[in-house]
Amino acid sequence: MQISLLKKNPKNQEIIDIEEIYNIWQLINYKYDVVHSIHLFKNFVHDRELDVALTDNLDNLQNHVNQLVDEATKFKIKHTRRPPRDVKTSMTIEEFTDQYIYRAFYGDFEENCFRLNRAVRSSTTNDRLRSVFRQLLKKRLDNFNDFLELGKLKGWLEPDPTYKMAKPTRQEELNVAEAFHLWDHINMRYDQIELTTYFYDSAHDADLRAILKLGLASLSKQAADLEAKMTHFEVPMPQRPPENFKTPIDPETLEDEFIFRTILRGLQEAMDLHLRAVVESTRNDSLRRFFHGFLETEMEIFDKYLKYGKMKGWVHTPPANIMPS
Repeated sequence: MQISLLKKNPKNQEIIDIEEIYNIWQLINYKYDVVHSIHLFKNFVHDRELDVALTDNLDNLQNHVNQLVDEATKFKIKHTRRPPRDVKTSMTIEEFTDQYIYRAFYGDFEENCFRLNRAVRSSTTNDRLRSVFRQLLKKRLDNFNDFLELGKLKGWLEPDPTYKMAKPTRQEELNVAEAFHLWDHINMRYDQIELTTYFYDSAHDADLRAILKLGLASLSKQAADLEAKMTHFEVPMPQRPPENFKTPIDPETLEDEFIFRTILRGLQEAMDLHLRAVVESTRNDSLRRFFHGFLETEMEIFDKYLKYGKMKGWVHTPPANIMPS
């Protein structure tokens, strides 16, 4: 049986904190701005496939807005003004080329993904609402991938500089950003393995130790996968953490609550790093999917780990917002 950790107030209403209110409000505002821009720029599009892509994007955004407006209504959050229903003009502006329009909305896709990721990682009170944000992010990343492929097909997306390997290959090339993200990720994983090992040796709570042990197994698996990718693409690797080490610090000086929150913060930071790797991996499709898998795994672990910490009373919860009667 699944135990709900969703807090309720005396009137059996869902609790939402002040950050979650902001997350709903700012996402609605941002999506309204993008909807307005699409209505405007569609007047200047010439390429049929771009027009179809923008229309699909408009429909997806409207569905997202509808979900968020329902949440705003439920929690009695102030609604923002909506954009015009449509924008029509017969004006011709030569500077509004299809490539310019594509690049403008490509940037909006990236920004929207980062805003949704922020909503996921910072919504710690209402578990159901965090799940809503997570599903919206998943759908947006799927839309981003399709839009990226269109830009590559049309030649509208300027390719990043290629990562130069000692033995050039025509298959599975990397750009410099992708090579950096491999290097950055392995450094992060090595640091996390070392820190988690230290915390595992110092933790007192049996459940926390079991969770940290599972975490170490997951980190080690991902580190091995990253090492394989770096070997394949000839990306230099840093030194690995020690195989074993004994800390001279008295374990009693470290509290389980502090260990929990430090790991939680690390999960949140890793989600940001994974997402940046996804949106900046524009040349190598398989590597973009590889980083996307990291993001999905991290969000799943974050969700379960957060619920465990709430059960223990170890989560610093932002001030709640009690809805008026």
